[in-house]
Amino acid sequence: MKQGQVIGHVGPKYVYGVKGNQYSDSTGRPTNGATTGPHLHLGIRLDGKYQNPLNYF
Repeated sequence: MKQGQVIGHVGPKYVYGVKGNQYSDSTGRPTNGATTGPHLHLGIRLDGKYQNPLNYF
């Protein structure tokens, strides 16, 4: 990863292809939980295990 590199985008609440996502709306479309507006989820994995993102700032 390099400084200034795009690491995410803020967009619609519907998320596809996220392993283990247990949330969906009333129509069955996958969501990222109780969404009140555009936002970004940041997850960092090392060797497949989630890490605390605050350790990387």
